[in-house]
Amino acid sequence: MEPTCSREGNEWLFTWPGAEGHLGKIVMGANNVKQSGKDFYCELSVGWGTIAEAFFGPVDVNLKSPRTQGEVANRLYKRAKQEIEAETWTKLIEHVCHRVLLDYRRGEPFIEICDVPEVGPVRYCIDRFLPMDETTAIACAGGKGKGWLAIDIALRYANPGFKVADKYEIQRRDLPSVLYLDWEENSNETARRFQWMANGLGISVPTNIVYRRMKRPLVEEINMVRAEAVRRNVGLVIVDSLAPASGGQIKDEKAVIEAMEAIRDLSPATRCVIGHVTKADARNESSRPTMIGSGFYEYLVRSYWEMQAEAYGLTSTIALLHRKANVGPLQENIALKLQWKDADCMAYITLGDIRDVSVAMDHLDIRTKMLYALEAAIKDSQRLAIPTSELVKRVKDLDSRDPSRQAIRLLKSLDSVEQVNPGQKGKMAGGGHIEALWRFKNDPWNQDTLPPGD
Repeated sequence: MEPTCSREGNEWLFTWPGAEGHLGKIVMGANNVKQSGKDFYCELSVGWGTIAEAFFGPVDVNLKSPRTQGEVANRLYKRAKQEIEAETWTKLIEHVCHRVLLDYRRGEPFIEICDVPEVGPVRYCIDRFLPMDETTAIACAGGKGKGWLAIDIALRYANPGFKVADKYEIQRRDLPSVLYLDWEENSNETARRFQWMANGLGISVPTNIVYRRMKRPLVEEINMVRAEAVRRNVGLVIVDSLAPASGGQIKDEKAVIEAMEAIRDLSPATRCVIGHVTKADARNESSRPTMIGSGFYEYLVRSYWEMQAEAYGLTSTIALLHRKANVGPLQENIALKLQWKDADCMAYITLGDIRDVSVAMDHLDIRTKMLYALEAAIKDSQRLAIPTSELVKRVKDLDSRDPSRQAIRLLKSLDSVEQVNPGQKGKMAGGGHIEALWRFKNDPWNQDTLPPGD
C-alpha cells in the first residue's frame, strides 16, 4: 500500500493510514540527507503502535544500499517483537529510501519564469539596509560592536513603532518575531546586552525574540531551527557568527556553501549574518578588508556591509560601507553612534558622523571624498562655491590618489553638485584660465546627498 508522504525542507514523514492492523500505526521519518561520494545517507526514525513504547532510531541508512536497508529491517523485526514480518519491514524501508532519494535528486521544479507574478520594486526589511527575505552580511574585526548592533536591530524589529537609528523604516509583514542564533556568547551575556539596549530604548525585552545557544554547525540543526522559525512566525534571523555556523571549516568551499544554503532555507525570514575579516586586514587598516575564509561567504550573500568603528571612552562611532548589492543598488554609507552608560546599565545607538571614523574615510571611494571635501570647504570658508583646485587639495589630504586629472569629470558625475560658472570649461587655475566653481544644488548639510560607496 502506498504511504502518505509529507516533506518540509530536508525532512520527510511517511504514514500508512489506510493499512490494517499494526501497519496502519507505523510512522517513518527521514531527515538530514547527505551525499558522500556516490552514496546518499539519511537519518531514519521509526515509530509504531504506542510511540512512547515502540520507537527506533535515528539510525544512518544508505539510500542506495539494499544490504544496509535489509539490516535495518531485521533489527526492526526483532525490536517490534515480530508483530510485523521482516519482509514487510524491508519493503517499507526500501520504498521510503527510494522516495527520499528521488525527491532529493529532483530538487526544485522547472518553471516558466514569465509565470512568476510581478514582484514590483525591491522591498526592504530595514529600509536601505536589509533586503527583505534575503541574506545580508555585516563583517569587521572583532570587538568593533557588531554584536551590539545586531541586538539593537533585533529589539527595534520586535517592537512596532521603532526605526533603526530612528531613521530607517522597518517592514515586518505578518512575521513579528526575531530568532537569534548565537555561536559566540552564552545566554547570560547575551541577555545582559539585550537588557542594556532595551534600557536605552526605554522598553523591556519583548517576548517575541527567540534565542538559542548554538554549538553544532547549522546544517546539522537546520530542520529543527526552521521548524521553530515557522512555528514562531519569525521574520528576522540573526546568525552570530558565520565561521562557527559553518563548523569552523571556513576554507572548505563545500562546507561554506552548505552553511549558506542552510541559512537561505530559513526563508521567508530576512537573514542578517555576522562575519569577521582576516587578521591581516584587521591589522592593516589602509586596505579594504575581506571576509575571512572562502570567497563564497561574500559571493552567496545578497548584500554585504563592511563595518568600521572607532571608540573613545564609552562612545563608539560605527561606519557601515555598502560593498555589494545583488538586490537593488548600492546604498549610501551609514554612520551610527553606540554609547554605553555603565552606571545605568544602558546602551543605545543613534545616528553618527562617518568622518569620526578615520579608517572608514580611508576606505571611501574618491567620489564620496570629493563630496565631503566640498562640504567641508563650504563650512570652513562660509562660501557658497569652491574652486576646483581647493577641492583637489582637500581630497589629496584624504586620499593617496591624485584626483587632479579626473576632478572635473568626478564633480560633474555627482548628481547633488553643480558648476556655478558653466560657461567655463572647468580647467584648473593657472595659465590665464578662469577656474570652475562648484556648489551643492540643494542643502549642503543634507547627509542624504552623499552617494553610496564604490
